Amino acid sequence: AASRHRCHFLMDLHGREFERTGGKHEWLNGLSYASEKIQNLDVLNAVLAHQPWSANVDHLTMLTKCCSPTNWCLSELVQASVILAQTHVLCSFVLGNGTVHPNGHTVLVL
Repeated sequence: AASRHRCHFLMDLHGREFERTGGKHEWLNGLSYASEKIQNLDVLNAVLAHQPWSANVDHLTMLTKCCSPTNWCLSELVQASVILAQTHVLCSFVLGNGTVHPNGHTVLVL
């Protein structure tokens, strides 16, 4: 979610935590390296990042519609949606309170 906003501060932080907790390193190379189930969240992630008011039941139904292993059960989808939404809010806070340098990195100004 942080990459949607190009929030390098959170991207770096989340990447370090992901590796620290044993996440698959190749997933950090891009969405195409993640599981298909995670990749399927990208449409919802884009809507939540750029037009959250337009999110609707169709976005959720698309992810839960059948019993394929790549689809989400409702409780998983609720948890993933909350994490995505919270990350988008945090990106707005970080970018709103920081300075984006030409190299793309954000430094908080407190």
